[in-house]
Amino acid sequence: MDINGRSSQVGTDGPPTDAQLMPPPPNRLLSRTATPYVTLDQAGNIARALQTVVQRGEGLGVDSPKRAKKPNWDSYFDTRENVEVPGRGSFQVYRAGKSGPVLFCLHGGGYTGLTWACMVSNLPLEQYQVVAMDMRGHGGTVCTDNTDYSVETLSKDVVEVARALYGPDGTCWPKIVLVGHSMGGALVAHIAASEEIHSLAAVVVIDVVEGTAMESLPHMKIVLEQRPRHFPSVEEAVCWALSHHVVQSEEAALISMPSQLRPATPPGQGFVWRTPLEDTCPYWEGWFKDLSRIFLSARVPKLLVLAGTDRLDTPLNIAQMQGKFQLALIPAGHCIQEDEPFRLAEMILNFFNCFRLTTGGEKVGIPSKNKP
Repeated sequence: MDINGRSSQVGTDGPPTDAQLMPPPPNRLLSRTATPYVTLDQAGNIARALQTVVQRGEGLGVDSPKRAKKPNWDSYFDTRENVEVPGRGSFQVYRAGKSGPVLFCLHGGGYTGLTWACMVSNLPLEQYQVVAMDMRGHGGTVCTDNTDYSVETLSKDVVEVARALYGPDGTCWPKIVLVGHSMGGALVAHIAASEEIHSLAAVVVIDVVEGTAMESLPHMKIVLEQRPRHFPSVEEAVCWALSHHVVQSEEAALISMPSQLRPATPPGQGFVWRTPLEDTCPYWEGWFKDLSRIFLSARVPKLLVLAGTDRLDTPLNIAQMQGKFQLALIPAGHCIQEDEPFRLAEMILNFFNCFRLTTGGEKVGIPSKNKP
């Protein structure tokens, strides 16, 4: 059930109905109209963050963020670099912190590494490092084949980027904690189960569960058809994301949304989506099939962060009661790292403290300047 007591699972017999609509969450950042939206499910950007009701003929209904200062990537990360992987391509990577365990962050379908920006600003970077990469076909990454979104290819991309950053044999790698949202969460589970990252210390999977993801797949093409294909400006895209509750935080929308777009062709015709999610359709089932078993098979500490308890399928319910992984609930939209970056950072640090995943084993917390 969602936080309003309604089921958030999409049925398998047709597209969402009016009965599945719920009012938007309380506004904390912008003055918005009460545009209803679908209670969203688990299958990544293509299944929940995008499964919003597009109000045809309705204005954006949100104060324009043009007056807001638009943050740059270097407000959150120390460096942005292109990591060359022979035979695969050039992967854009954002990095922060100088020492300590590495949070290696993988975004969901359609997002980029900048989806993690607000969460990163709440971490004690004197004790941790962060790597946030743009996946194949996303953001600033350019590959020899930008249309291969198979779980095998995407997982191998991550491992090869890690080898390019830390050395080919893995013997001198720092402790790595894989953190993944939605599609990225599925990749985290697959990579952990493969044991190709020998210094893997833990995994954090954010708002993706096999059961609800697989149930939602029949509706995904309808979902994609409902979202705008073109925006007159980046500002209009940010307004759309906020007014339709794809993201609830103005700051997160301003830093993340522009990286999800590219100029339309010919020039001067506005902006379109950087990643054509329609091209990922053949790979959706492969991302999520058997995900619960694969996640549970990882032989490292596991944290699953969800936006609601109804997201758990039967295998995960049983495993959670048996103590096979830690579960954290954060009432938010699907993109928890953008909607509730402070809460997510706090949950992750608490998880690290439980398993001594810190430099020297000392306990860590949110920097005092970030506490509300």
